[in-house]
Amino acid sequence: MTATPEMNLFFLVPPALSLAVGLFLAGLALVRGGRRAEPRYFALVCMWWSLLCPEFLSHFFFQDLHILLSIERFIHFFYVYLPAITLAFFQRVLNQPNRRLLTISFALSFLFSLAVPTDWYFDGHNRYPWGMIARGGPAFLLFGAYSFAVIGYSLICLYWRLRTETNPVLRLKFKYVLISFGLSGALTLCNIPAINGIDFYPLGNLSFIPLLVMAYGILKYRMLDIRRMMQN
Repeated sequence: MTATPEMNLFFLVPPALSLAVGLFLAGLALVRGGRRAEPRYFALVCMWWSLLCPEFLSHFFFQDLHILLSIERFIHFFYVYLPAITLAFFQRVLNQPNRRLLTISFALSFLFSLAVPTDWYFDGHNRYPWGMIARGGPAFLLFGAYSFAVIGYSLICLYWRLRTETNPVLRLKFKYVLISFGLSGALTLCNIPAINGIDFYPLGNLSFIPLLVMAYGILKYRMLDIRRMMQN
């Protein structure tokens, strides 16, 4: 079965929408957050969680597999820093800095970035009726385990803080962060079957859903103005 032009257009929408929402949130955080550190970290997280969208979009505009592999390796050279950036954001949100852990995370991301240009990270493509996706090598599988370990650890720390937090404003903020990032991690996890040769649409392209949840919280409850809300 081959993809028709209508199917191609249909599968083009999710990554395009996810990219648009991610960039919108990043810009909103920078504009509304002023010079405060937390909105800047949030903007970085939004941009990094959206980095895979241009990779999927490139599949609809380029047919040369060598060009596509070069694009994907270029994107993942930066994408491998997602766990470290996410960890930095969570430490800022929880006000629980741990420089040693953060340094280790950035060091691991740097090591993975060295593997990205090699076949140890990506060694080709898997083709499916809905399109194609890069085929992961051993280094990519290790990166996936590392990523979900960091994100899982961050979400657990946030959950335990939520259980003990009494301030209703902070509880609301923590709930939105927990739901958004938990859902983002679950959707990204669903990319793994296709990367490993199983015909299952990568649900990471639907990252606009958790991003819209976060956008709702920001716009309705002014989560980027959390200090002002607490003063009021």
